[in-house]
This record gives sequence, structure tokens and C-alpha cells, in this order.
Amino acid sequence: MSASNETIEQVTNKGYEAGFVTDIEQEYAPEGLNEDIIRFISAKKEEPEWMLEWRLEAYRGWLEMEHPNWQKVRFPPIDFQAISYYAAPKQKPGSLDEVDPKLLETYEKLGIPMHERETLAGVERSEDEKPEVAGRFTDRILGGGRRLLYTLNTVMEFAELEAGNHAVNPQPFQLTQVIRSVANDFRERTQDDEVGLRVDVPESVGSVTLDQHAVERILVHLVHNATKFTDEGTVTISAQVGSDAVTLCVADTGEGIDPVFLPKMFDEFTQASTGYDRTHEGNGLGLTVVQRLVDRMEGTIDVESTPGEGTEVTVCLPLK
Repeated sequence: MSASNETIEQVTNKGYEAGFVTDIEQEYAPEGLNEDIIRFISAKKEEPEWMLEWRLEAYRGWLEMEHPNWQKVRFPPIDFQAISYYAAPKQKPGSLDEVDPKLLETYEKLGIPMHERETLAGVERSEDEKPEVAGRFTDRILGGGRRLLYTLNTVMEFAELEAGNHAVNPQPFQLTQVIRSVANDFRERTQDDEVGLRVDVPESVGSVTLDQHAVERILVHLVHNATKFTDEGTVTISAQVGSDAVTLCVADTGEGIDPVFLPKMFDEFTQASTGYDRTHEGNGLGLTVVQRLVDRMEGTIDVESTPGEGTEVTVCLPLK
């Protein structure tokens, strides 16, 4: 055996050092998969009848499926009837104090937040607690969906700009309406935070001729970035219309930007905090999209920031 093959074999046969097993007293379903097992699991999970019917229909469709072989890999056939498809702790705790200490130790190892351990452990809640818990998780799901939508939109925008598929389309539109629409959208998202969102646009600002979609996206990304880095204080959107250009400004009283990072802030996939030191989520593309859109519209961007005091981003777009 060559030295390289021997090394590969040693690595592949080596156990996972960071792995661990937690031995907890559990209730198991009998091995095998059939309609009785599916009904048993559905009853244990207290699922509604429509969910059970959906699972049974999926199982019947699975029975008619053929095992794929397009991947051209070799492995022993899977015995689906030798697997138990349900396991749960026998104990139904009324509080975390009644949960198996080994299970709590596992949550500690995995870094699961304290308020989520009760849910994972199946702690029974009183009727008075349930609406509060439901509201908390609804807010989390809604927030996660918004973040995912923002990420998908940003990635698609970046891909279109990279492929040269975004053509500038100047059309007359009411600038104030667009600004207020963006502001109202973010007010809904930040209403529970200690961040105030202000619009400062003179009444004289009316119709302008620019690419409306591009202006909207520029404002969305700038305001998103400003609210993300402002834990408390104010984010202000302002605008001025001159004889030959429109000036848009998004200013915040947030944490500001490190001077070292300023020259790189519009680079793709670049974030102020990364790795284990990362303090804010994101994909590092929002400001890149802003830069590309402004360049397409032959405009300019100016950034002024003081760490600990805030940031002001000014975009100047020539009128068409």
C-alpha cells in the first residue's frame, strides 16, 4: 500500500473526535415501515387527520418508486424494514427541572439557548403560556422569511448585474412616494426595536426621471444596512432634487464603520465582521448591488462614518 493510500485509510477509519452519544431512556416504534407504523407515529405526535392522510398518500407513492442508479455508486442495499422511525423520551416533563439531566447536558454541548430547550424537550405548557409562545415563534418565522427573501432577491440582483442583464430604464415617477414606501416597509420590521425611521424630503420634491426600480433597490439596501447596524437611535432618509441631479442620503446613529473597512465596504461578499467574530448576519452583497446600480446610472456614492457615532451614505444620480 502506498503512503498516500495508507494516510487516506487512517483518516477514514479514524473516529470523529468531536462526536458524542447521549443515552436517554426513550420509547421506540417497532422496526419497519408500513401504514400501521405511520398511524402510530401520527397519533404520538397528535397530528390532525389531514396530516395523517397526507403522510399515508406520500408513503403509498414511495412504495411505487424505484431506487435510483444514476449516481453510479456502490453501497449495500438499504433495509428500510430494519429501521425504527420513531423515538422520543418516555418522560413528558412539566418543567426543565424534570428533564433527563443527560438531555440537558446535550443541549449545553450543542449551545442551544435556554428558552428553546423547553420546546425541544417537550415541556408541557399551561394554556395561558401557549399564546405567548406561539407569538414568539411566529415572529421568528416571519423574521426568518424576510431575511431569506432579502437574501434571495439580493443574490438574483447581483447575478443579473454580473450577467449584464440590467438595462437602465428612466421613467418619470414620484420620488417622495417611493421613499415613503421603502420607509413604511422598514417601519413594520423595526417597530419592536429601539430604532426610529425618519423621512426628510422637502414638499417641493415631485416627479423625477430615473430608473424607479433601481432607485427603490438602492434605498432598500442602504436602509437595510443602516437598520442592521443601529441597535438604538435613528435612521433618516432624505432627498434633494437639483436642476441636473437627485441626491439621496441614508444616515444612521449606529455603530459606525471601521476606517480600515471603508475602502472594501462595496466589495462583493465582504462584511465588516466575519468568522467567529461575526456580529451581524448578511451575505456581503447588498452594498455591492448598490454600487453596481449607481455605476449603471452614472452616479456617485460618498460615505462618511465615525465609529460609535454613525454613518451617512450619499448617492448622487444624474437626471435624464
